[in-house]
Amino acid sequence: VTGSGTISDPEDPLSEVSGLGSGENIFRWTVSNKCGTSSDEVIVFVNPFMVPNGISPNGDGKNDAFHITGLENYREVSLKILNRWGALVFETNDYRNDWKGTRNTGEKLADDTYYYVLKIPEMGTLTGFITVISR
Repeated sequence: VTGSGTISDPEDPLSEVSGLGSGENIFRWTVSNKCGTSSDEVIVFVNPFMVPNGISPNGDGKNDAFHITGLENYREVSLKILNRWGALVFETNDYRNDWKGTRNTGEKLADDTYYYVLKIPEMGTLTGFITVISR
């Protein structure tokens, strides 16, 4: 009904769907037999982002930065990082998947859990936690 995707065989009740777009995808099916006809809908929501809950900015090339999959499609994304007491430790209005567990001054943050507020134009605000472990 809405969204995108390809149904491999619309006549097969075990058919697979591929290529779903981000956001809400609504599917409607109708079953007809000797007892009559019945219809129903299912909504499949595809989250356009994958946000990690930890980084290890130790320079080994693995999980060194707070990389949010899907964010590269957006501009003017703001990111705030707060410590456990709610104090702002990092902020940018043009986030490019490049935060490596530092303050705005470049000083490394202590290994700890921090909270993020990510504002994405036309998508809204995502919040959550990020653990920084530099070892």
